[in-house]
Amino acid sequence: MKEFENNLNTYLVDKNMENKNHIISKNQDVRLVEYEGDEHSLFTLLVGGAAGDGIMSAGKIFGKIITRNNYFIQYYTEYPSLIRGGHNAVFVRASKEVVKSQVTYIDILFALNLETIELHINEVVNGGSVVFDPRILRRKKVEDFNRPDIQWRSIPLQQMTMDLNAAKVIRNIIGLSAIVNMLGLPLVEFQEILEETFKRKPKIVDLNVKAAELGFNYMKENYEPFKIQLEDLDDDGLMLITGNTATAAGLIAGGIGVYTGYPMSPSTSLLETMVKYSKEYDY
Repeated sequence: MKEFENNLNTYLVDKNMENKNHIISKNQDVRLVEYEGDEHSLFTLLVGGAAGDGIMSAGKIFGKIITRNNYFIQYYTEYPSLIRGGHNAVFVRASKEVVKSQVTYIDILFALNLETIELHINEVVNGGSVVFDPRILRRKKVEDFNRPDIQWRSIPLQQMTMDLNAAKVIRNIIGLSAIVNMLGLPLVEFQEILEETFKRKPKIVDLNVKAAELGFNYMKENYEPFKIQLEDLDDDGLMLITGNTATAAGLIAGGIGVYTGYPMSPSTSLLETMVKYSKEYDY
């Protein structure tokens, strides 16, 4: 509980839409937006694909490496009520300062399918980047999207997955590690997070660590660093926590006597957290 009490102040959400580094009017074409100010201060990543592609897990894993480098983030997901298929997306917005809202632009778009590019390509800022496997384009070409102002960084995700003899979902780890390299973050730190995430499955740990190395090195050997480079800020690191988990922590710290709920989205994780700590805190 101490951890909750000491770190709840790191999860602050506000409805304020002001953003001093990207200035976009209501009707402005995002392709005309230029990055202004300190390039260490803010960026937005979108990871998109179909249900079953591990999009939500990818967002959480990426959020961890950002917060451990002492950046504030806001994490937002979009997904349909489907087991497989449909469009899933996770937005991770990071800043040196408390992140007060999501925005309508993207600095890096990581697309695991063609639909993600088609839906979000015009949200990528001038000078932004798209990370993708060229196989997802099918019969289309990069030129068809009419975005010569952004960087198209193709990675053979499917071929790397086959080389690893791994499940399709490993593509998100390969791609995320490539983005870790783009932003100037250390591979070893990303691999440590993977080890923590999959620690109960040793074989999965080894596979993910290898996948991360493949993606990181491919980006390093084939492309220049991204215009935004994240520095490790002088601090002790921040905790990645969801709104539901923070709510549960507040209820427990406030001395709740009983909690009743039904396991239905979006409150399922709140119920799960309350159950997890019920014996320890006797409620």
